[in-house]
Amino acid sequence: MGNQGSRDPATGEVESPSEAEEAAILADPSLTDAQKAERMHVLEAKDRGRRLEDHFRPLDGGILGKGHYGEVCLVERISDGQRFALKTIVKRKPIYVEILKNEVQILSNTDHPGIVQMVDKFERMSQLFLVFELCHGGELFEPIADSSVTLSERQSARIIRKVLEAVRYLHDIGVIHRDLKPENILLKERGIDSEIKVIDFGLATYMKPGEMLRRHVGTPYYIAPEVLEKNYSKEADVWSLGVILYTLLCSAPPFFGDTEREIYRRIRTGEVMFDGPDWEPRSIACRDLVVSLLKKTPHVRLSLDGALTHRWVVYEGDVATDPRDHRTFARLFARLRRYGVFPILKKLVMLHIAHKIIADESRSDRERRFFSIIDGDSDGFISSLDLATFLNGQDADLRIEEVDWIVEGLSMREGEDRDASLAEFSAAVMPRLNYLRESSLIHEFTFFDRDSNGIIDVSDLVAAAGIDKETADIAIAEADLGQGEGGVDFGTFVRLMAGGERDAI
Repeated sequence: MGNQGSRDPATGEVESPSEAEEAAILADPSLTDAQKAERMHVLEAKDRGRRLEDHFRPLDGGILGKGHYGEVCLVERISDGQRFALKTIVKRKPIYVEILKNEVQILSNTDHPGIVQMVDKFERMSQLFLVFELCHGGELFEPIADSSVTLSERQSARIIRKVLEAVRYLHDIGVIHRDLKPENILLKERGIDSEIKVIDFGLATYMKPGEMLRRHVGTPYYIAPEVLEKNYSKEADVWSLGVILYTLLCSAPPFFGDTEREIYRRIRTGEVMFDGPDWEPRSIACRDLVVSLLKKTPHVRLSLDGALTHRWVVYEGDVATDPRDHRTFARLFARLRRYGVFPILKKLVMLHIAHKIIADESRSDRERRFFSIIDGDSDGFISSLDLATFLNGQDADLRIEEVDWIVEGLSMREGEDRDASLAEFSAAVMPRLNYLRESSLIHEFTFFDRDSNGIIDVSDLVAAAGIDKETADIAIAEADLGQGEGGVDFGTFVRLMAGGERDAI
């Protein structure tokens, strides 16, 4: 906008406007009408001139929401009939145009499945129109506020993992959100297991490494203690995520008060309480993550990477160490059966990851305990007899032929000795995040693409996995997904690894 005081001279952060600054702009005799009009523009000159009505048409009864900024309504793209959400912002005050420019810039530069996608933008002198992908599931706040809904730890872990990944992406590109809360997280589709979309970047800003921000912004329940002291960095977003997780687990914020002053007093104290009936069934692991995210001192607060590798997140809320636990047994048995039908290449990748995990006992204590309980004769292998004995103890009525099929499906070895090793068992029961996380997919594709030509073929598998050519031929034929290419590129590899998984990661 150009006026002195619209941005902090030290940080470039957008400052809160004052009535005096606004009046000065409007009354400045040195500015022509054209210059004053230019200051009302949010979009760059190259993005102006297009008319909303030439590209989108409103749908009857399509008001999706209203706020102090304007409204959101349902529109249809004329070219293909696809539906979107149109956010109309009334530019009532020239001083706010800089803030809108900041929001549009951030939205234009983000590309992540957990961040709402802005697909188009238009502008009139008094209005800004932003077109977003349509989210049918409403705000995350709605199921939290619904007294008839109690989220399981599994559901809560999946939700917070998706939000953590989205916020990590923002921080990686130098953006701090500063207003993370359930109202600013949308569900893409109806149902709590939907993908999520972080929205509302009105308070977001770019940051340089090591930079500290000074503005007191955010929503009282979710604001970090260092924001109250007006000296904060990206760790403030992590605090907000801790509040969101606490709220997911018990439907109430950890720092509650009848007034902002009381809320802020409790935030500054930083004492997290786990009392009440909602917390009685919750695991120690989920409480540990909450406390780690809500450390009052920013530099000892758990990082986003630390949160994403926390065992409660990795195991999606199921941190029981005894496979005889009813719910744990059901999930374990389902994974053992499903693993048997996975393609050979997927099994090879999972086995490669499993070998690395069991080399670190701190990362594989759960799998080791499961294995030792099922390995009834303690010979270091799970045989059909071992598994059948364990299943009988859980009142699982299976024919011996099905037990044999499960055990044979665990082993990648040929011949009569098909009992499952610790690594093979661990591959079958490992958390999905261990092999479906983007970084793992890239690392594993690189490992198996031995000649680094962007294609995994038969010779690559023979060299990387030590299998015979006949098995490698079958593996590539399975993985080719009907394309007839004779090899597997990265896109096909990702689809192969995600195949057979009931829920998208």
